[in-house]
Formats: sequence, C-alpha cells, structure tokens
Amino acid sequence: MKIHLTRAAAFQPICDFLKGGGDEVTRHLEVAGIAPELMASPEFLLPLNACGGFFEKSAGRVGVKDIGLVVGQQTAIGEFGLFGKVLRQSLTLKDLLEKLVALTPMVDSGARPWMEEDVETDSIRLWIDHETESGRDLVNDYGLMLFIGAVRMVTGQEWRPDLVWMNRAQSRDLSGFEALSDANLKPHQDAVGFRIPRCLLAAPVQRESELRGNGHRVEEEFRETAPPERLVDSVTETLRMLLCSRVPNLEEVACLAGWGPRSLQRALRSEGTSFRELLDRVRFESAAGLLKDPSNSVSEIAWHLGYSDLANFTHAFIRWTGLSPRRYRLQSN
Repeated sequence: MKIHLTRAAAFQPICDFLKGGGDEVTRHLEVAGIAPELMASPEFLLPLNACGGFFEKSAGRVGVKDIGLVVGQQTAIGEFGLFGKVLRQSLTLKDLLEKLVALTPMVDSGARPWMEEDVETDSIRLWIDHETESGRDLVNDYGLMLFIGAVRMVTGQEWRPDLVWMNRAQSRDLSGFEALSDANLKPHQDAVGFRIPRCLLAAPVQRESELRGNGHRVEEEFRETAPPERLVDSVTETLRMLLCSRVPNLEEVACLAGWGPRSLQRALRSEGTSFRELLDRVRFESAAGLLKDPSNSVSEIAWHLGYSDLANFTHAFIRWTGLSPRRYRLQSN
C-alpha cells in the first residue's frame, strides 16, 4: 500500500499541449490539487490520481476524447529528464525495452509494464497498465504511444506495429494517428500493448556522445529520485507536495491513495506513525528551511504553513523543538 506518484517529466507534455490550445493550465492545475510550482523540475513528484483526474477533466473541457493518444503521439519519451537520458544510453532495442519495463515504475509508481513472448509469430508483446482511480484509459493510451515512440526511436519512424491491444478498440477511429495506421486493433480490458518482431531487438541505439562516460552516474541519480516504495515515505512525499500550495488534510491524502481516511490511518498505525505525526514532520522540515533565510519573517512562515496566527505556529514549533522560531533561527544561523 502506498500513494502512487509520477514525475513532472511525464506530466509536462499534457500541460504543454493544453497551453498550446490556449487553456488556462495554471488555474486548472490548482483546481486539481497540483501545485504549479511542482512543474519547475522534471524530477519533481506529483500524485498520480490527481494527474489522472486532471487528464480526464481536460479531455472533456477541450473536447479531445483521445487526448492520451494525441499527446503521446507528439511526445518523445527520450526527452523525459533523467529517464530519457538513461534510455538513450541503451545499447540495442532489446536493452532499451528491458530498461522500459524495469525503470518505468521509477518514473510513475502506478505504472505496470511487462513483456511476454509470442512464440507463434516469433515476436514479443509489450504491455502497460496503470493503477489510478481517475483517467486510467487516457493514461494507458498515453503510455501506449510513448512506448511505441520508444521503439521507433531505435527502428526509425517508418516502423509501425501491426497488432495493438486497446480498451474499446473495436469502436475507435484511429485513422488520424500515423503510428497506428498499420495496426490491427484488438480489445483488451486490463491493459494496452503491441507486438514487436523479434528480428528488431538487435537494432543498435544511436547513443548520444555527450552522455557517454557518465551514463552510470545519470542512472544512479535517476534511481535516487524515484518515487518512494514505502507507504510512510509516499505519504510524506505527498504532504511535501501539497504543502507547496495549502495545508493538506487526511481526507484529501486518503483520496489520492484511493482509500478511505480510516483505512489510511490504520495503515499508518501499523507502520508505527500517524497522519498528524507525518504532517508535523513535513511542517517542521519546511519551517526549519525557511527560517534559515532571514528575508522570511516568522509571521510569513506561519502563514505559509497554514497556521491561523503566529501564536499557534510558535506553540507548535516549541512542541517540536523546545525552542521558539526566533530562538531556533538565532541558534541555526
């Protein structure tokens, strides 16, 4: 059990597409509970359920029902921050596909990619599904096009899959999607996927010269910034994200996890902590960082952390440290 998180690199193309159409992205991000500040770095983490909900509402708002396919077709997965750099250091298509399967959950912890053999046709099938309460079909469509684009990054744009599995495949007109123009579509309720001839797996990847020699360091940095695996860590990271714009409550965080508030509290208790303790920890970390900068007044820090007045913040800070915020600032600096 954990809250699924995704990197801003995977979400940014959706925002770029909407901005290109004149959409007020910043306002809609805030309505969806996603702090716009979190888009500042491709490696920042966002709650997947909130991103899926934003994706779903955007499709209805701009009238693009296949928005996942549209955005995915326009997006190069090789440009996904550190993840893209790791992929571009692959040796062959086989190596790249194995990295896709192994590392995609480190971009999006709700993603479930896998490969399987298709012995009858001497090919492999590449699949992806997502664990999200909102926008699952759209997010899966987006992942499908990204994965097809990853293969074409090696084979060239002339290659297209001949067989594709999709939800609602039989009722969809996909003639406008060049990457799917040669595909026979088959319905699949649980995932999306496509077939790749085995003869393509040995195709070499054109590695970028500026990345050679430091590929190991890039992959280490990528792994270090991956979404956390443990429930406590994923809740803590979610609280940090939400605190950028407001003080999160238990009900909101439980919703992002796809659980009820009581279920989340029980799960946290089984880990030896509570929602209140984690929120206190994140508030203290934020306060301690802000107090190091003398240009931040104590009153401003209290307001940023959601305290109704300075006295309440001071009492909380003394409870955390035994010191008032002003005395802590003097000792720290």
